[in-house]
Amino acid sequence: MLHLELEAADINIAQTVLMEERLHQSNQLLERALTLDEQPVEALTVLAQNHFLLGTRVDEGFEWAQLLNVFDSKNVASSESRPHSRTTGLASTYIEQALAVYPRYLPAHRTWANFLQPRWGGTEALVLSAIDQAQRAGIEEPDLLDMRDDFVIYPATFSTPGATQAYWEKAIAQQPTRKRLEGLLHDQVGRKNWKATVPAAEALIARYPDDGGAYYWLAEAKKMMGQTDEARAAHLYAAALGNDAAAQELIMAFIRGGLGIDENYAGPSLPQLCHYSAALGSPIGANCLGAGYFEGGQPGVPFARDPAQGYAWHLLASRAGHYNSQFDLGWMLYSGRVQGVDSEQAQELGIFWLRRAEEKGHTFAARRLDELGVDRSSSPISRDNLFVLTKSFKTGLVWVRQQLQGLWA
Repeated sequence: MLHLELEAADINIAQTVLMEERLHQSNQLLERALTLDEQPVEALTVLAQNHFLLGTRVDEGFEWAQLLNVFDSKNVASSESRPHSRTTGLASTYIEQALAVYPRYLPAHRTWANFLQPRWGGTEALVLSAIDQAQRAGIEEPDLLDMRDDFVIYPATFSTPGATQAYWEKAIAQQPTRKRLEGLLHDQVGRKNWKATVPAAEALIARYPDDGGAYYWLAEAKKMMGQTDEARAAHLYAAALGNDAAAQELIMAFIRGGLGIDENYAGPSLPQLCHYSAALGSPIGANCLGAGYFEGGQPGVPFARDPAQGYAWHLLASRAGHYNSQFDLGWMLYSGRVQGVDSEQAQELGIFWLRRAEEKGHTFAARRLDELGVDRSSSPISRDNLFVLTKSFKTGLVWVRQQLQGLWA
């Protein structure tokens, strides 16, 4: 489900422009993907999401009810029933095409129901009609219930204290879907009711033992209740399931203390934790390895100094969007501390990554760019530096491959 509930005050003009630029870049890649896949249902659905956000979802004079008719499972694939893009807009056209490819594709139905909500200019009746269409297309009952919860019930304001908890408890008693159990858990977390968070997390774990988020909130509740050993154990379990927030908590406990990680601690070491997390594809783990290997031997960071590995892991974390790695990598490159990269290219790449970190709100990246007098009026991703970026990525990935071969031989 899209989480698009940012308040307008949280997004400034520069960020809005940047978001629009990224959406257009995403659309170019997705349109290319349409030519590479015979049944590009994912690309079509994401294109629809992007065009909804860009405001191309409807044109003047569009009849909402007309479009709902095309999602009837009996005629969705019929070319005669397809509304013309001139009257429906690109977003709805892409949704229609996605469902023509795969009528039971849940993300497409969820995208459509999401953007039929009143906040996007639709109505509750339209959302219910979309859910009805999803049912006729063969979407399973638990998923239909989750759509109703997400796009009809939950957006409503629960003004009475305890009403949200009461709703989730009643819904769970009727049918305990994963999202309903998560809803109750997050309600307790949001109210910082840590005592009630524990049974809510345990109920989710009992039904879905692979839920790393449930273990994370169980750990946080135990920590707030002063049950340190149980909190550490739950965080370790969450991290083992790939939960980044738990891995971050453990990493900071190693560095700053906490969670009972002291001289008597006998669990996994920091390097073991970070390597495991990185092996799961976590940018948190990759950032940890980047910082550990590049700095080496710092208090609480028992790594042997290896700048090559530091560069490689920071590169992987940066590509995955970790803004601390983007800052560190940017400054490493700009200041000439990465071997094998031409000095002029290194400065260009350094500015690129510093700007990526700044985009995500990294204060020191913004300050560094100000000190360097960098002009932000043009996009950091341009045709001119794509070759340089690609070459740098390949160099870093070669380092990663070499280091992993040595570690896991």
